[in-house]
This record gives sequence, C-alpha cells and structure tokens, in this order.
Amino acid sequence: MVLRWHTVTHSDSAAAGPLAHAPVAGDAQEAVDAPSGAGPTATATHPSTGTVDAPEGDRLALDLLLATARFSRTLGRVPGVQYSTVAWRVLAELSAAPARISVLAQQQRVAQPTMTELVQRLEGEGWLVRGADPDDGRATLVSVTPAGRGALADYRRTAAAAVDPHLAQLSAGDRATLARAVELIRHLTDGVGNPSG
Repeated sequence: MVLRWHTVTHSDSAAAGPLAHAPVAGDAQEAVDAPSGAGPTATATHPSTGTVDAPEGDRLALDLLLATARFSRTLGRVPGVQYSTVAWRVLAELSAAPARISVLAQQQRVAQPTMTELVQRLEGEGWLVRGADPDDGRATLVSVTPAGRGALADYRRTAAAAVDPHLAQLSAGDRATLARAVELIRHLTDGVGNPSG
C-alpha cells in the first residue's frame, strides 16, 4: 500500500473561516513549541536549552505537552508514512463515528476548505465515503471505509515499528515506567477531554 503525502499549507488556510491562521500541517500541536503571546503567565523557550520558563505547578504539564507533541510529529515523518498526521487523526476520529466536514475542521483546527480538500483526497484513496446525514437531509456525513481502517492500522504499525528498536535498548525498569506512563497519559486524556467527569 502506498501512503501518499497530503501537504496542507498556510495558503490553504487563508481561504476562509475563523480557523484560517491555525497550524494545518503535520501535528497541530506544533503550536505548543512557540512562546505564548503575552500576559502574566506567558512562557518562553530558551533557544540554547529548549526548556520552558513556567510556574513550578505548570512545568510538568508543559513538559508533557511538549514531549508528546514532538513524539507525534516525529512519528509522522518516518519513512513509509506519506500522509500528514492530520489525515491519520481524521481517520481515527471517523473510525469512532461519522462526522460532518465542519466538525472535522473544528476538531483539527483547520479551515473548512482545507478539510474539504483533505476529505476529497482520502475519498480518492477509497478510505472515506460521504453520505446523507439521517438527521438533516441537507447535510453530509463523512464515514471511514474498511480500506480506510486498514490504512490507519498500517500507519500505526509502521510508526510503532520505528519505535520498537529504541524500546529494545531500554532497561526493563524503563520499559515498565513507559508502560505506566501510557496508562497515566490515557487517564489524563480522558480527564481533559471530559472535564465534567
């Protein structure tokens, strides 16, 4: 299977919408590498060390955010992966449930025309299909196809295979620490995604 690269440029985002200036290529979390704008809680990254100045209580959260964002971006660039991480996130979202293009654009923080173009490309691969929304005949829902689920699984296997040799170099204790970290990150993700509990 050939996994083609979908390049999303800032000129795409300039087309329209309140999301026009959001990061649209690679991992949308790239924005966390930049200093925040202003205000008493603004942070800054030291160019020499890459560390972030932050109140003590925020430091762990910032380190976690930066590390996971960098890890995700790095895996999106491994050989054999030729679509952006935005595309894989869209496939993952649609594997859970169909959605409208407008919802996908909001989730990925890109302009709607940019998301429309990406959906069209993934349709061309046979990975997505559009159909009528049963709740609103004027709207369209995007769904993932079995081929799309297979492509997502292939991407995940390719990315995981790039990590495996490096995991093998770690001690049993470090691997156990990472396994526990995965559990904690899942727990944190659930909490952040559902703050009401």
